[in-house]
Amino acid sequence: MKSPIQNLFFQNSCAYANGPEGVLWLIDQDSMHIRRIDSTGTQIIPFSFPVRKPGDSYRLFYDGQSSIYICRNDGMIYVLKDGTTQVEPFLKIPYSSEIFFPIHMGISEWTWIMSDDCLLRLNLRSKKYERFDLKPFGVYNPVFRGSYEDKEDIIWVFTEMGLLQIKPEPKPFMSLYTEPKQRRNAQFREIIPASDTSVYCRVYTQQASLVEVTLREQAPPDTLVRINNIPRSGLIERLGNHLIYVPSGAEKLIMYSLPDFKITEVPLPMQANKQFFNQLFIEGQTVYYQDIRNQLSGINPFTGETSAIVLENLPPKTNSPWRAVRKMGTNKILVATETAGLLIFNRQDGKLIKEFNDNSAHPISGNYINTILPESDSIVWLGTLGAGINRVNLENGSVTTYTSLDGLASDMVASMLLDDAGNLWTGTFGGLSMLSKADNRFYNYYVKDGLSNDEFNYLSAYKSASGQMYMGTINGITIFHPQKIIGNQPLPPVLINRIERDHQRNGLSIIEGQRIQPLEEIIISPMDNYVEFTFAVPSYRSNDSHIFFSRLVGVDKGWLRLGRNNTIRYQKLVPGDYTLELMAADANGNITSAPTVVKIHVQQVFYKSFWFITTVMLLLAGMVWLIYRYRLRLLEKEHATRTRIASDLHDEVGAR
Repeated sequence: MKSPIQNLFFQNSCAYANGPEGVLWLIDQDSMHIRRIDSTGTQIIPFSFPVRKPGDSYRLFYDGQSSIYICRNDGMIYVLKDGTTQVEPFLKIPYSSEIFFPIHMGISEWTWIMSDDCLLRLNLRSKKYERFDLKPFGVYNPVFRGSYEDKEDIIWVFTEMGLLQIKPEPKPFMSLYTEPKQRRNAQFREIIPASDTSVYCRVYTQQASLVEVTLREQAPPDTLVRINNIPRSGLIERLGNHLIYVPSGAEKLIMYSLPDFKITEVPLPMQANKQFFNQLFIEGQTVYYQDIRNQLSGINPFTGETSAIVLENLPPKTNSPWRAVRKMGTNKILVATETAGLLIFNRQDGKLIKEFNDNSAHPISGNYINTILPESDSIVWLGTLGAGINRVNLENGSVTTYTSLDGLASDMVASMLLDDAGNLWTGTFGGLSMLSKADNRFYNYYVKDGLSNDEFNYLSAYKSASGQMYMGTINGITIFHPQKIIGNQPLPPVLINRIERDHQRNGLSIIEGQRIQPLEEIIISPMDNYVEFTFAVPSYRSNDSHIFFSRLVGVDKGWLRLGRNNTIRYQKLVPGDYTLELMAADANGNITSAPTVVKIHVQQVFYKSFWFITTVMLLLAGMVWLIYRYRLRLLEKEHATRTRIASDLHDEVGAR
C-alpha cells in the first residue's frame, strides 16, 4: 500500500515546524521554497533563502498564533503569515553570530534563541529582545531535541549533552560596575536626577567624578563622565537647573549650571562644617547647610540673600556629628546624629521639641542614625548603624523596630527607599531587604540575585518619578523597578519529606521519602524524646532562597520565622492533640497559597491514660467489694456461731 506521506520529505529538509494543529512546515533550500503540509495536501510557497555566505542555514518556528518565522544563522529573521504566500523581513538581531536558532516558543510572547555565545529572549509582538551572556555548554553546541514549559513557567530544554533549565524571570536587577582594575574600593555616592531616563552619580575611584548614567532600551546603561576631579567631601544636591555643592570646611558654595556644567562660586555667610559629609537641605531656593558652629546657615545662590536657623545649643547632643538633616512638614527640622539619636527642632525658633534615643520615653534601637526617610509629615523611618531600622510616629511617639532577628539582611543600614506600593527597600552592609507592606515580612536579595554588591553605600539612593530605583554599592550601582521584582505567583504547598523521632528505648526512628498527606495524623509515643520535621517547597523557582514559617496551634502565639532552616524540632510535647502549620515564601514575595496542615497526636503514658486509670479504679473497687464481702461473710459466720451457741445454752438450761 502506498503511504500518504510518501515523497513529502526530501534530502535537504533539515528544518521543520508544527502549527497550527494538523499543519507541518518544511524548508526546502534546494528547491527554494517552503512546504505547508496538512490533510488536504501540500502547498508550495516560494522563498529565495538569501545567502550571506556559503554554509548559511535556516530554521523555522511557529508562534502559536498565525505566523511562521524563518531564522538565518546570522540573526536575520523573516515572517510568513499563515494563509499568505509572501515572506517578509521581520527583524535583524544586531549581534555577530554563526549559530542562531530557536530552542523554545514559550506560553508567553517570548521566544528563546541560542546564539554563538549567549541566549537571546525575543518578544515577537514588541520586537524587543534581551541578551544573556552565557553559554550553557561551554565551547560545545549540542543538538536540541525538544523543550517543555511546566506549570511554574520554567522551560526545560532537552539536548544531547544534558538538560537545560531556563527560569521564567532572569535576574530583575540591572547592575553597573566600575572597570575591573578599579574595583578595589570604588564608591557610588549621591544619586541625583538628571532626566526621565538618567541620573548623576558621584563616583569615587582613584579620583572623584560626576558620572551621568543613562538607561537604554535593549542595551546596558550608558555612562558619561561630566565632571572630573570633583572634591570627595560634602554633599551634592539639585536645585532647579543647577547642581549645588558645599565641600567640607568650604567658604564658598559651588554651583554647576545644567546642561553645560559651567561652574559658579558663591561666598557663604559662614564657613561650612568640617565634617566629611557636612549636611544640607533646600527650602525653596535657599540652601541651608551645617556651618562651623553646628547651626544652619542659609544662602540663596541666585540672589546672594542670606538667612539662618539658630538651633538650641544643648551640648553634648547638638555637638554629636550629624549624619542627616531633613525638613518635615512646615515646622520641624530633623537632625540624625551619631551618638544622640534623632533631634527634632522647631523650624521657627530653633527650640528642641522632641528627641528619640535608646533612653527616651519611646526608645529606638540605637543612637547612631545613618539615614532618615520620611513616609509622611508625621511618620519617619530611621536607619541605624548596627541596630536595624525604626519606624517612628512623630506625633504620638510610637516606635516599631526591625532588626536582623526579624529578617533584615543586616543591622548595618546604609540607605532606604519607599516604593509606590508602600514597601520599604533597605540597602544594608549585607544585602538588600524589602519589607512588604502586605504581610510585614522581609524579602532579601544578594549578589546572586543580580546586585552589584551586597554592601550598600551611605547617601546613595534615588527613586525616579516612574518608580525606577537606583541604589549605590561598593564597586557599582544597582538599578531596578520594584514591580518587576515583587512576585504574584503562589508557591506550591510545603511538603514534609522526613519525620525523625528519638525513642528512648528503641533508638532512632525515621520516616522519609514519603509524602505526608494533609490532615494525616502523626502519632507520637510518650517515649519519644523529640520529633523533628524536615520539609521543602516542591518548586524549581528560587529553591535556594525559600524562607519558612511555622505555627503549632495552641502553643505558638503566632507564626515563627524559621529563615532558610527547613527543619523544626519539638521536645517532650505534653500529651494531647496539636495542629502544625507550615508556610513558605521566596525572595520575590511569592508565598504558598495555603498552609500545610499536619495533625499530631501525642500519646499519654499508660499509667496516666484513661483506660489505665479506669481499670485501676475498677480493680480497686472490686478489691474493696471483695474485702467487704469477705468481712460480711465473717460477720455472718460469727453471728451464726453465736446464735448456735445461744440456742445450745438455752436447750441445756431447759433440760435441767
